[in-house]
Amino acid sequence: MTKLICSQNSFQIGEIMSSEKKSRGFSMKYIGILVVVIAIIVALAGAWLAGFLTLPTAPPTKDKITIGWTMSATGWMSAFTTTQRNTYNLWVEQVNDNGGIYVKEYGKNLTIQTIEYDDRSDPLTAIKMYEKLITEDKVDLVFPPWATVLHMALIPTFEKYGYPVVGNTANPDAVFEQSVHYYFQQCTSLFVGKGWADWCKYLWDNGTIKSVAGIYATEQGTIECFDSFGKYMEIYGIPVQVKKSYPLGITDLTPLLQEVKSVNPDVLIASSYPADGTLMVQQMIELGLKPNLTYIWVGPIAPAFYEKFTTAELDGVCASGGGSGTSPNSPTGGDFWAAYKAKYGIYPDNEGVLSYVTCQVMQQALEKAGTLNNTQIRDTIATAEFQTIGGTVKFDGKQYLPPAYSAAVVQWQNGVVQQVWPLENATAELEYPKIWP
Repeated sequence: MTKLICSQNSFQIGEIMSSEKKSRGFSMKYIGILVVVIAIIVALAGAWLAGFLTLPTAPPTKDKITIGWTMSATGWMSAFTTTQRNTYNLWVEQVNDNGGIYVKEYGKNLTIQTIEYDDRSDPLTAIKMYEKLITEDKVDLVFPPWATVLHMALIPTFEKYGYPVVGNTANPDAVFEQSVHYYFQQCTSLFVGKGWADWCKYLWDNGTIKSVAGIYATEQGTIECFDSFGKYMEIYGIPVQVKKSYPLGITDLTPLLQEVKSVNPDVLIASSYPADGTLMVQQMIELGLKPNLTYIWVGPIAPAFYEKFTTAELDGVCASGGGSGTSPNSPTGGDFWAAYKAKYGIYPDNEGVLSYVTCQVMQQALEKAGTLNNTQIRDTIATAEFQTIGGTVKFDGKQYLPPAYSAAVVQWQNGVVQQVWPLENATAELEYPKIWP
């Protein structure tokens, strides 16, 4: 009986197991089919999605390029920032009148709008204002302010936020002692001072001059330039009879000028700014200090300077130029000088040339890069070549232009600014001697 029961149970168990195997096999079969179907669906969906993602997309929407800067509307620099501000605004007007700048990333021309703040002639205020332009106003680009001291103060900000800047009214050498990636400079104190010395050497070697005196203001840019000048004059074996400094903001240069007068130099080289340069010329006339040639670095072709003197009093005074476009008669810069005078009623100074070069380099960098991405714009500035009113601009890999660009000297001649050095870019011969009336 037990055996029978076991046999029957075994039969029933085997039957159940066989049924389960059949059921399991049926399920596995359909699960396999389902997996294949799902795989096909996923593959098709992936292919569709990939195709969708590679479809052409519309360019991002943007109508304007916003450029920000500060300018000294108040404070001691305020009298000397007019040309730079006017130049920026002239360029913006010209670009917008021509329909804007074509930026490939957006597939169209973009016009320019600007934001300007007053830096109060103060480095700390300038830093705060550029931080505001970048972090709050979200400007696309920034242009530099006036003066070496403000450029120097702001370079860490430009580097921090990765905004490419082409400096103009500044020439600090010290900046290149640190790591600088986004800041570019049109000239350096080393090259400016060497340019003065090269000019003096040329005049010395051909017998035009036989004695030189020099004075300078105690500000970073003026000190660096004069130090470079003195270094190269020593190399060239040319003595500088007076090498004296004076504080920026001085109100009486008479004692220093009397010392210069006592040596009766053929040439006076003054590393100065517009305010002290203006005072210098006024007191030289009063004292009867009459070098055969007077060179004053920054100022003589600035409106705030030359409007204080008659044509006869200015005649023969020399000053710094910028590249090859530093006179109304220059082949590269003449159109700019004419456009500036047509808009503002007066000619610009050399800082107008330098400021306009900044604008031209930035415009061409945008066009070449085809984007408003600041890193790509920076890389384009570092590697490309640009045609400007100052001549061909190609940065040398160290963030600044080669020495020849910094050496230009201009001279007032019968009420017109003429470039007299280097000779290859001269629009007129140097008038020498030129003595106060």
